[in-house]
Amino acid sequence: MSLTKSPLGRYVEHVHEATPASRRVRFIAGYYRITAVLSAVGVALASTHWSSFWPAVLAHPLAFASGLFGVATCWWTGELIGQRQRRGAWVAVTSIGLSALSRLAAHPTGASATIVFAGLGLAAIASIWRELE
Repeated sequence: MSLTKSPLGRYVEHVHEATPASRRVRFIAGYYRITAVLSAVGVALASTHWSSFWPAVLAHPLAFASGLFGVATCWWTGELIGQRQRRGAWVAVTSIGLSALSRLAAHPTGASATIVFAGLGLAAIASIWRELE
């Protein structure tokens, strides 16, 4: 029994990866990873260039910790979706839903924008649902 893949097997994998649904999976996973990296860079820059950063962290340590947890969760979501695990989609749906509810509770006047962006996020996750295991 050979451990290398046959040329036909490689071709089938290539065709599967080239489908629009597979490209959407990679795009959405990449979006979550890039968001996590940019958020981490923002925190790093703020910690070195914003003079009131550390006093704000000391005044609200739970808010700071939850922000870092959000960055890590965003990266993890991208990894799970990139590995085609449906658990990543569940994390994304939960995150989108809780963020929308939080935003609506805090700022009811901007409800239409919140609903539109949450709807776009949920539609993106729904478009890849069948590609996930």
